[in-house]
Amino acid sequence: MSGEGCFYLMAMGQIEGCKISGHDQIYCKYTTNFGADWQCIKGVQTGISQTSCKNPSDTYPFLFNYPFSLSFKAWNPTGWPHLVIAVYDVVSDDKHVIAGYASIRMPVFPGRHVVEAELFRPIASNWFTEFVSHFTGRAEYHDTNFITESKKREVTRVTSNGSIKVVFNIMTRNLKSFGYSVND
Repeated sequence: MSGEGCFYLMAMGQIEGCKISGHDQIYCKYTTNFGADWQCIKGVQTGISQTSCKNPSDTYPFLFNYPFSLSFKAWNPTGWPHLVIAVYDVVSDDKHVIAGYASIRMPVFPGRHVVEAELFRPIASNWFTEFVSHFTGRAEYHDTNFITESKKREVTRVTSNGSIKVVFNIMTRNLKSFGYSVND
């Protein structure tokens, strides 16, 4: 095992639910982002959930219970994988607008992890653009992997609006041979 020259990260879990106000029907899309020394060797790197209708009596008014299962192989921990989630509001049959984004770095330690990440969305840079966006749709990122990177994000204006709950079941292998102590 120690002669493999790489280590492995297996992440299974589900996007459980979402707390967000001002919406009646939402769905989410997920994608993964990872560094150049990483390779996804098994699993679906992008997915889209079913539409969830609001249930105001629940702790998480929108439930997805949307599963994911990913396996990675890497030679360097730089660029540790992120789960990027985009939540969309279903305004009408043909109009879906962004309700929020979240970026969650996959946990390093093996075991079960429950993560609640804050949702945010970009806002217009001036009042006129904000006014026009009510008719044309909200501002959104064309490349959702942008939110996992620190470059040029400081010039983006965002607003917070809710949270999303994700459960991870993490397994690692061969990290000890690279000098990392995470009980794999």
